Amino acid sequence: MQRHGFYPAGGGSIFATIQPGVGTVPFDVLERGKTIGRQAEILIANLPVHVANREAMAFKHGLHWSHSEVDEREVPADGLGNALIARLRFSNCTTVISAFGELRKSAEKVAEEAIQQIRRHLEANVPVCEHLADQLLLPLALGAGGRYRTVKPSEHTITNAAIISQFLGDVVTMEEQGVDDWLVTVRARSH
Repeated sequence: MQRHGFYPAGGGSIFATIQPGVGTVPFDVLERGKTIGRQAEILIANLPVHVANREAMAFKHGLHWSHSEVDEREVPADGLGNALIARLRFSNCTTVISAFGELRKSAEKVAEEAIQQIRRHLEANVPVCEHLADQLLLPLALGAGGRYRTVKPSEHTITNAAIISQFLGDVVTMEEQGVDDWLVTVRARSH
């Protein structure tokens, strides 16, 4: 991350080096494994420090996280900005949950949005969160395929699967395994 950018001002910049994949291995994440750590970071840009303080307090109180598990940081950016990013580390995966400030949205509301996402994810006991579920479909369909467990597919996931099927055929299947527990299977495209 070279510079943060927040809507509507933007101006963010990242630098990445991407290497082509060597060989193909199917993605297979059915269990998240045991909890090995958790950390949250509250970022603010061009806002009063009390915004981050209030957000951190509400987040820690809502989930009973310790002071050492929640960091607050001011970052340079072109405009105003606020983000809460929580990382839940498990032995088989890491889940990243985020919530963003908006004009007239209180710091406490931003914290509550993150808290609700985290609670839902933890209660579902699946390795892949709602937002990553739709993002995995295309790389798996173009790569070696795979399968993962997630919560009930969102409209984004359903739409993404439908678009992929227009180009590659019915390579994505979604099967309900239980309450908020779905198995998504993606067959690799034929080369």
